[in-house]
Amino acid sequence: KYMQRRRWCDLNLSKTKPALVAGLVGLCLQSNVNGQSWTSNSNPNWNVAANWSALPVSGPTTVLTVGTSSPVGTQQNLGNPFVLNSMTGWATLNGNALSFAGTNAFCNSKNNAQINVRLILTVDTAFLGGSFGADSVKLNSGVSGVGKFKVTGGYIKLASAATHTGGVEVQGGNLSVAVANALPPTGEIAVVY
Repeated sequence: KYMQRRRWCDLNLSKTKPALVAGLVGLCLQSNVNGQSWTSNSNPNWNVAANWSALPVSGPTTVLTVGTSSPVGTQQNLGNPFVLNSMTGWATLNGNALSFAGTNAFCNSKNNAQINVRLILTVDTAFLGGSFGADSVKLNSGVSGVGKFKVTGGYIKLASAATHTGGVEVQGGNLSVAVANALPPTGEIAVVY
């Protein structure tokens, strides 16, 4: 696909109609990132188009952001699992599983966040948490998959069983384990300074 788009961009368009040129330039500038922002402060359901800048599409380039307008909790009901690359700003999340995929996958949550959905790591995924103690981000529904769970800052609390095989790496911040089987059964556990 990239080569096809590249060939279109290299054409000599000096004798082409303006509407066609505009369309071809649009193809050349097309972004591979599918970013949406949460815009609702009342309805918690992900499958309601009015809650988003554009209804998210499941895929490894999907980037989701929640600002200050999010309700107390949101309900992930768009897919099971819903595939995404990254999410920022969630406070409380319920519903179906999320599957992290793509390049540089990450989850950056608010203080005292409650992530009550299963997280599937198909790639190494960075987690940035909240402030110390009661403000830590709590992962309450387990982590599975083959990717590495990477803590890159803040405070993350694992509060349910983990089955992922990619290991755990603490690069910054703090990782707290609230249950005996919260660390993966296989894979390296490392603290990197």
